[in-house]
Amino acid sequence: MKMKSEQDSGKFICFDEKFITDFLLKQPAPVMESVLLNAVCNQHKLTYIKKDLFYLHFSLFHALYKIKLSYGAFGYFLNIDTMRIRLLKLPESGCLFYHPEKGTYCGNDIYAGNSCKKHGTAGNADLYFDILQEFYLNPENINFDNDRVFQKILRGYTFYSFNSGKVNDALAFFNIKKTEISKIKKIYHDLAKKHHPDVSSDNGEMMKKINYHYQILNELVSL
Repeated sequence: MKMKSEQDSGKFICFDEKFITDFLLKQPAPVMESVLLNAVCNQHKLTYIKKDLFYLHFSLFHALYKIKLSYGAFGYFLNIDTMRIRLLKLPESGCLFYHPEKGTYCGNDIYAGNSCKKHGTAGNADLYFDILQEFYLNPENINFDNDRVFQKILRGYTFYSFNSGKVNDALAFFNIKKTEISKIKKIYHDLAKKHHPDVSSDNGEMMKKINYHYQILNELVSL
């Protein structure tokens, strides 16, 4: 197993971050968490014991978030979710909006900041919605596995894992970085007043987009 040491009676595992980094940089496409765990654990079959699997998951994501922060300073972006993990260099030009499903950056001509017209002024890699960074960076939270608050967070993360593209598009549409319900509602109402069919001449097309993106974010924060 590619790790440095174990702590807390075998719960928290200090995985070798250099091994993880080297492995991810060699991958031509995003990899699933199970693939990465198989690599760092040097085994073909992972445990099916729920608690032990959670300890492996938590320890791996702790290492990933540390890598994300440290390598970000050197021009790298690490996309972290259970279905699509990828570490790659930031491009020298073009829109920096990252597509998790494709594993690539937008690359279109820049319109404002680091983004194209489609992805707005905040549509770059740091827009990427990351609900659990602080949670995973604290090793003590490995004991959180049965807490009801964690279960709620996990539901939100699961929703995001399967809908990350829609969530990121909605965040870019509303030009925000976090799903703060009060801020989402304010922006929604401001846009609705401006683009309501009664006052707009676009046949309600913009209002449909506003409602669609609002529903995505509202579902996420309501979990």
